Amino acid sequence: MKLKVHTRVRHKEYGEGKINKITPEKVYVAFNGKIFIFDLPEAFENDYLIPIEDEIEIERKEQPEEVRTENIFNKTQGVNGVILDAENMIGYDTIYEAINAATGTNYTGWMKACWPRADTDQSFRLWFIKLAKRKNGVLVPAANKCLNTISDDCNEMVYDNLKKNEPSGEYKPYRGYSLIYTKDPNGGPYIFRGVFIADMEKSHTNHHVSKRVGTKVRLIGKPAYKIEILDDFRK
Repeated sequence: MKLKVHTRVRHKEYGEGKINKITPEKVYVAFNGKIFIFDLPEAFENDYLIPIEDEIEIERKEQPEEVRTENIFNKTQGVNGVILDAENMIGYDTIYEAINAATGTNYTGWMKACWPRADTDQSFRLWFIKLAKRKNGVLVPAANKCLNTISDDCNEMVYDNLKKNEPSGEYKPYRGYSLIYTKDPNGGPYIFRGVFIADMEKSHTNHHVSKRVGTKVRLIGKPAYKIEILDDFRK
């Protein structure tokens, strides 16, 4: 069977979903905003997953990282820049892959949760968030004592700093746009969720709330230096 990214499939329990990524041994499928990973070829045996339609063909052979990310950028860059659309549910296994595809850089690794950095004075940043796990009915941090949650409709992201090391007094959040990617606590890729800004009415020291203002954004430049929100909810 020759599988393709964006092919819609049907699952007996999860309903209709869309193929997000394919490797020689695994297929990643998005169901209602969450990524599930299935073994190949077992996933399509006995009608466990049933293809609905085919759209974009995937090559099984991986290219070198520098070539692959450069090609992704060149296909969408041109004059208008790279476009990220949360509706496409495109995921990346690593943070640096997502940065390269969005901005046109050629990193071979990235250890931070933000690009270019958390306290940037740039008008936007890419923010990569590992969502909180649930154990025995209680939410626990996925990493670094940061309790991250996102609403079911993906319109609100909450970050609670459990380290309690922020200075008291006036709350001073990042004032630019955050292009947020989330990673499911049970594994899977980082998935772009949209453009967010700080919600000043709900945020305070050690408790940061971001609200989504768009799902589709154009990044301009190589590397990207500015953005244009294509579906700004506030207009």
